[in-house]
Amino acid sequence: MENKNYKRSTRAVASATKEKIRQSLRRYNQAHPRSTEYRNKISMGLKNYWNQISKNDETKIEDLI
Repeated sequence: MENKNYKRSTRAVASATKEKIRQSLRRYNQAHPRSTEYRNKISMGLKNYWNQISKNDETKIEDLI
């Protein structure tokens, strides 16, 4: 399996953004039901993705300039 480079560097997300994502996914999932097997595969993929991203935000202002 190849190593992937993800764009995210931290897990930090604004609460307003979280709510928008939550509502969008809720509507989409109600309109497009999926099997348990498919949902489990998606779940494992997302868990692997988030395990690659640091839990701490170590970004410094110098990194942004």
